[in-house]
Amino acid sequence: MNKKLAIFLIIAAFLIGSIIGHQIASRKFEKILQISSENTASGYANNSIWLLNVLRTNNTAKAISNLEMNLDWDLIFLNMDMSNAPESPLNPYFQKAILKAKEYRSQFPYKSDNRLEDEDVSNVFLRINTSTNK
Repeated sequence: MNKKLAIFLIIAAFLIGSIIGHQIASRKFEKILQISSENTASGYANNSIWLLNVLRTNNTAKAISNLEMNLDWDLIFLNMDMSNAPESPLNPYFQKAILKAKEYRSQFPYKSDNRLEDEDVSNVFLRINTSTNK
């Protein structure tokens, strides 16, 4: 009887510990996610304010340059997201966004000051060509 009780208590302690550990980890992850989301949102807000100020002072070339850079980085991050799931079919929203960006860049070519950045963007466009030709 004592052996069964001891086994039961060990299993119960393990389950309770697992549940508590899961709750603590979940709360920590949610907090990290919230902070990341807040940082992203505040970054977008600050960039929007900067762009609005630049546009209101009629410095469109500076605004266009910033938006082109933002587009490059958005495409690079999309490519990283696609690289993290190589087995999955290409997300149609990713594909549509990249195709729109490719059409835009065909109409308005842009080169950054960074050769590697330009290569990364070019690779995104090559990747979309490969996935749409299958």
